[in-house]
Amino acid sequence: MKLLLSSGLAPLALVGGLALSPASAATVTFTLDRANSAIALAEDGVACLKKTTCGVTADLAFAEGTAITLDEGASQAFDLISWTGFGSGTANYDVQLTLAFSTPAVASVTGLGSASALTFKGVIIAGALDWSSVTPLAFDGIDATLSLASADGLVLSPSVTTGAKLTLNGVTPPPAVTPDPTPAPVPLPAAGALLAAAIGGLAGLRRRGRKA
Repeated sequence: MKLLLSSGLAPLALVGGLALSPASAATVTFTLDRANSAIALAEDGVACLKKTTCGVTADLAFAEGTAITLDEGASQAFDLISWTGFGSGTANYDVQLTLAFSTPAVASVTGLGSASALTFKGVIIAGALDWSSVTPLAFDGIDATLSLASADGLVLSPSVTTGAKLTLNGVTPPPAVTPDPTPAPVPLPAAGALLAAAIGGLAGLRRRGRKA
């Protein structure tokens, strides 16, 4: 069972981008780099029934090379993290997320947060996820916004998926190339004729000198 919880969003501004041709200036493709992305949980308090283990595990929910193509002003949500419960009890975690992109340029963002889960026989009964900070990500010429979904509430499922939303606000075209205002030197047609006349004159003087 897949459930997207999004009771809150942690916004992240992506300012900047890519030199785009006029034909594609209004559309940008963002490609997720799973190989260089990661999700890590660090226990911050666990209480399990009958001296067993309990809690949740987390994994990335998107495939390698997942591409999100957006027109200006458009948004798209996507699955980001898959949570799976085990055991019975409560568990709290510190969460660290690294989300990498391979296009429109190589870049990554890091999100820090906290999560808690109540499980019973492997079923997640309730859970919460909150993002406390997200590092900025910049692409030259692209203004976009990435929001990481938070969660808080009843679940009743062995697994839960939380996501994110990417919005392309606008694209700034590359600056126009300004031509060099200094004109290139233009050769004068008369210069060649004058040089030829001078050489001919010198040859004539030499011939006259020999006759004398």
